[in-house]
Amino acid sequence: MYLYLDRKDYGSAPVAICRLKYTGSFNNWGFAIFKHSSNRYDSEEFMFPGAIYLDGTIEGAMRCSLEAYPP
Repeated sequence: MYLYLDRKDYGSAPVAICRLKYTGSFNNWGFAIFKHSSNRYDSEEFMFPGAIYLDGTIEGAMRCSLEAYPP
């Protein structure tokens, strides 16, 4: 089961940010950043701003994503 996080700025279409994969625990989600260069989610990529916030939680993924793709 996946949870997709998008960002929508005022007056624009939603922009893909990341995908979380439910692993059976709400404190240990799998994470994949959306790479606009390849137009796909990449769970192996960890060299981007905000990666330090990844801790398996939804909150950590949201903080990471906002740092990787700032408004």
